[in-house]
Amino acid sequence: MKKICTAILLALCLLITLAGCATPIDLRDRAIVQIMGIDYQNGKYVVHLQEYLPSSSEKASGGENESEFVSADGETIFDAIKNAEAKDGNQVFYGHCRLYIIGKNALEKGIGQVTEFMNSNYQLSLNSSVLAAEEKAEDILKAKLFSGMAPNISLDSIEGCGKAPNTTVIDILTTLYNQNGSGVLPLISLKDKENAVIERCVILKDYKSLLTLNDEQTMGLVWLNGKISDAVMTSEHNGKKLSVGVVSESTDISLRAENGKITVNVKIKAKGNVSENAVISSKHVNLKQIEEAEKDIKEIIENEVKSAFKKIVTEGKTDVFYLLQRLKKADSELYNKLKDSDDWLSEITLNVSADFTVRHSGVGVR
Repeated sequence: MKKICTAILLALCLLITLAGCATPIDLRDRAIVQIMGIDYQNGKYVVHLQEYLPSSSEKASGGENESEFVSADGETIFDAIKNAEAKDGNQVFYGHCRLYIIGKNALEKGIGQVTEFMNSNYQLSLNSSVLAAEEKAEDILKAKLFSGMAPNISLDSIEGCGKAPNTTVIDILTTLYNQNGSGVLPLISLKDKENAVIERCVILKDYKSLLTLNDEQTMGLVWLNGKISDAVMTSEHNGKKLSVGVVSESTDISLRAENGKITVNVKIKAKGNVSENAVISSKHVNLKQIEEAEKDIKEIIENEVKSAFKKIVTEGKTDVFYLLQRLKKADSELYNKLKDSDDWLSEITLNVSADFTVRHSGVGVR
């Protein structure tokens, strides 16, 4: 019995000791960050924080959840955040941050500092989205595109709409590491004071922004990544338009090395359903229209993929499709000759074939 009492006493002492290691922080003393923008100007990093203000907060008015915008600069991103805390008076917490926006100047400076911040921060969610801003990240946040905890732009549907790839913190960290500083970031740009679009991408090389893809090339990139769903493809013949929603898709990329020459083969298989509002100036969808749509969409996909590959790989000499690793498996001897240079990327021969099937229920089809 004496031993049991001693054990309990030791356990209680241990709990008291461990409890003293953590400093409790009241929720009202935390700045809950929803969105973080990162810019670089005048030789310093500038962070812009959109903070969530619960209705119970002293700063909130009207009894509703609100947001507050706080900016501060510093020699590093961590330094800027600490300066934001000093200005705001609350400890920054970014465990609930859904989005990180990196400004143009910060990307040109180099994303290495940003990834170091992301990799070192235990609070940060690896599933948070990362976007590149066409100009300043500050412009995007101050446009008030995001309100409360539900952004006006649905970040979860970026990838689903087929306009641009959805890139998360873990995506950018692993890709940059595995590809020696090469990667892809979706680009957000303002249409007006209240609306923005995410239809293009920035390609990174050596941890810096290298080039920007147009919307066609971005779609080609998404096809190459094999991550399109719910995209809409449109075919038009004789004034009749047929829209098809992509419902499934797969992409196979293979590399062949022969006599010192490298060929990349891309095979895409996809299916789609006829949209209910697809046809103009006609009451029915006929089989000829469906066949024409399949042919048109197949050609569109192939052209988008070729355009993206040419811009990214042939011209940009950027390996974001793990081609060097594929070459290592295909021809280790040639790999050893080419691994220290990127000139071989511009010499690759590309073959693209797309197989697109339009499905329909048979109702109203002639």
